[in-house]
Amino acid sequence: MIDQAWELGDLKTNTKIVKGIKVRLLFNTITDGNQIAAGVDGVVVHARTPKVYNKAGTSPYFANVDLIDGTRIRVPHGALKILKEVEI
Repeated sequence: MIDQAWELGDLKTNTKIVKGIKVRLLFNTITDGNQIAAGVDGVVVHARTPKVYNKAGTSPYFANVDLIDGTRIRVPHGALKILKEVEI
């Protein structure tokens, strides 16, 4: 199984991804051995969690997202599409 979110979405940091915004997963990802399909919606819980290892040319951060079914995924910012920004 290839984790497309990390293979295709590990790009630069998206500063518009912040805690509380609604996002959609753009690529399939794997969490706890389970495949999560692209297109599922969730809410960002932690926008900038530092990576332990950072490959050159990628963001030093990833986002923690709680999906609508209660699953928490950890994906790079490039694997997320912002659906609704936080109103201040």
